[in-house]
Amino acid sequence: CLAERRAALDALLGVFQAADVEVVSRAQAAVAGLGDPRRCADPVLLAAAIAPPPPEHADEVERIERVVARATALRSAGSLAAAEAAIREILGDIERVAYPPLDAAAQMVLGDLLEERSAFGEATERYTVALERALAALDGRRAARTAVRPGGVLRARRRPDAEATLTMRLAAALVRAIGDPAELVVEYQHVQGMIALGRNESAKAREWFEKEVADRRALDPDSPAIGSALAGLAIAARGEGKLAELAELAAEARAHYERTLVPGHPEIAAAIDREGAVRFEQGRISEARERFEE
Repeated sequence: CLAERRAALDALLGVFQAADVEVVSRAQAAVAGLGDPRRCADPVLLAAAIAPPPPEHADEVERIERVVARATALRSAGSLAAAEAAIREILGDIERVAYPPLDAAAQMVLGDLLEERSAFGEATERYTVALERALAALDGRRAARTAVRPGGVLRARRRPDAEATLTMRLAAALVRAIGDPAELVVEYQHVQGMIALGRNESAKAREWFEKEVADRRALDPDSPAIGSALAGLAIAARGEGKLAELAELAAEARAHYERTLVPGHPEIAAAIDREGAVRFEQGRISEARERFEE
């Protein structure tokens, strides 16, 4: 566990050494995305029975793990195309060494990258493979984290509700089986909130996002992810016709992003744009213009 955290830190530092403007703008969020090494003291994690790679493949697995860590760092820094290229380049090597924990990690990173560019079909396939490999490796934590992802993807693809419901039930069972770790619970809550929004169930979405905001604040009050949860709450408020609350939540999300991210970060720009759209809905045209001009 600690070795993985160290590898992730080293990879991110390597990305920062060749940083461009885009990477610098996302640096704070990238650092926030590093796993907390204190969680390596989790008894459930320490008890995980994950077999090491075969001795003849140990060096190759270590090399590929460094590439996966670098791809993860590139993604966190906003270099999505470079991250995807790095992962795809080693897929053949991963298949050759046939070490399930490594395959699960790489497939999950690739699934995340595909989801971010809305390639939902292949993202679902990659998440499915990642889940299969994590279960084969008896890696409960990675299996739970992976199982949470497809629920939101299935909704984005407008697949039948039964598929998303079954997927999220599996995710809930896996999360419970490893002791409901808080960092996975909040991911589960966010996906459930997004699913509820997709179903136009604004009240249910509000419940999920309110839980997420409270739990993320307890985990880390400076996490940029709180801004995403607040934005979800704002969309739920719009669905309930509560425009005054919508405006308050949009402003709160923007303020949180401005406090926790570097100036010029894309999330701040998106939050300002959302504020402008809210002002426009309220008929406050001059204020909307000010937001859009920012």
